[in-house]
Amino acid sequence: MGEAVYYIKARFESEEKLNKLYPKIEKFINQGIEAYDWWQDNRGMERSGEREKFWNEFQNKFPMIYAYLGDLAGKDCGNALAGHLDFGNEGDVEHSLCMSGPILTYSSLVWHFADWTRFANALKEIGALKVDWISDECMDPFELLDV
Repeated sequence: MGEAVYYIKARFESEEKLNKLYPKIEKFINQGIEAYDWWQDNRGMERSGEREKFWNEFQNKFPMIYAYLGDLAGKDCGNALAGHLDFGNEGDVEHSLCMSGPILTYSSLVWHFADWTRFANALKEIGALKVDWISDECMDPFELLDV
């Protein structure tokens, strides 16, 4: 399975605002990591005709992530969620979720076809003014070095 490092950066109104929202953001990402693991263990429920059971359990266990999935929630619980639930691995939040003034950054090694657009939109819903993300597959770090 191919992986890449994904980076997301969000600007908030102020350092104080970010400090206030940080626990919610941390909880959201950690819940996303747990939801991903649970989905991987239970995604076969789509093939076995247990979609409704999957989504009922998912919504109870991961309410923030259920809401985050928007129009995907309640539908195909198999491969359709690939790339939308990959927030990284346990411990990533502790090590790479950082604040500097009004700026929040997070990075993690995830599936190389992940799409963090929903993640960016979720941070905006939480209170970020501007959010952007990139994968290291989309850039050449050597181009950033001025020699």
